[in-house]
Amino acid sequence: EHLQRVMLDDQQIATLDRLWDELLFVSQEPLAYQVAFEQIREFATQDRPDLVKAWAPLVKGVEARVAAFRTRLVETESIHLQSLLEFADHAWRRPLTTVEREAIASLYRQLRTAELPHPQALRLTLARLLTSPAFLYKREQPGRGTEPAPVSNDELATRLSYFLWSAGPDASLRRAAQAGRLTNSRELLAQTRRMLTDTRIRRLAIHFACQWLHLRGFDEEAQKNEKLYPDFVTIRSAMYEETVLFFEDMFRHDGS
Repeated sequence: EHLQRVMLDDQQIATLDRLWDELLFVSQEPLAYQVAFEQIREFATQDRPDLVKAWAPLVKGVEARVAAFRTRLVETESIHLQSLLEFADHAWRRPLTTVEREAIASLYRQLRTAELPHPQALRLTLARLLTSPAFLYKREQPGRGTEPAPVSNDELATRLSYFLWSAGPDASLRRAAQAGRLTNSRELLAQTRRMLTDTRIRRLAIHFACQWLHLRGFDEEAQKNEKLYPDFVTIRSAMYEETVLFFEDMFRHDGS
C-alpha cells in the first residue's frame, strides 16, 4: 500500500480501488472465499478437534464479510434494473414511454416472483429488450391521413446516425433530439459536421462507397494469380485501406 501511495496520485489510486471493487463484485469473491475457507477449515480440524476454537474468530470474520456482501447484492438489484431501463432508451433509440418502462420492470418482477435469481431475471429482461421490434427495426410513426409528414426529432436522429455511422445515435445526438433542436437547420448541420469528424465515418466509406464500387472485402480476397501478381498478397490490404481513407476524406471535406 505504501508503494502504491508513492507511485500513484490520488485519482489513480481511486481508479484502481474502484476497479478492484468491481472485480470483487463481479467475481463474487467473498462467496467463493467462504467456500474455500470452509474446505480448508474442515481439513485442518478433522483430526485436530482442539483447533476448532482457534478457528472460531476467523469463522466470524468470514461470515460477517459474506453477510455484508449479500446485503450489497440485494441493494444493487434496483440499480441494475434502472441501468437496464436506461439502456433500453439507447437501444430503442428514443425515450421509453411510461407504459413501456413499467412493462419492462413488471417483467423483471414477474421473473423474480417465479423464484428466478436476480442475474437470470435480468438477462431474460435484457433478451426481451433486444428481441423487441423497437430494437430490431427503425420504425417511424406515420403521419395522419395519406399526406407525407415530417419525421420526429428522434426519428431524424436515427436516420442521420445510421446513414453516417451505420449505428444508433450517440449521447450528443440523442440530447439534441430529445431537446427538440434537431429539426432546426443550424443544429442539424452542426451535428452532421461533428459526426463527419468522428472515426465512425469510416463505416460510411466501407458500407456505401466500397460496396457501391464492389470493393468491400477486397483486402480479404485472394482471386489474383499469384504467379502473375506475386506482390498482390502483400499490398492488397494497403490498396483497400487507401480506398477507404480516400472516401473518408471526401466525405469529411464535402468532396465532389
